[in-house]
Amino acid sequence: MYRQVKRFVLVPISLAMILLLSGYWNRNELNELLIVLAMGIDKADDLYEVSFQVVNPNQMSRKQSSERTPTFVFSVRADSISEAVRKNGGHVIAEIVYVPSANFIPG
Repeated sequence: MYRQVKRFVLVPISLAMILLLSGYWNRNELNELLIVLAMGIDKADDLYEVSFQVVNPNQMSRKQSSERTPTFVFSVRADSISEAVRKNGGHVIAEIVYVPSANFIPG
């Protein structure tokens, strides 16, 4: 009887510990991310030019005073807006994150 109660208590506790203490498998470090603050779309000729204003969290350190601004802008030209958004990953090394509160500026 005591063994069954012990097993009934230890198995759920063991499973909970395995799940909770396993760590983060898909975590992203801040220095590996670029966060889109604003996105602008212009139509030039037959191509769409999509511009991204991105903040680099590495440049926002309080310890380092840098003359460089933590944001930068880059543009991509493509036949469609969705193609331009897909192609933007080839211009930067870090993963690009689109935040829901980003500004959208049609041109």
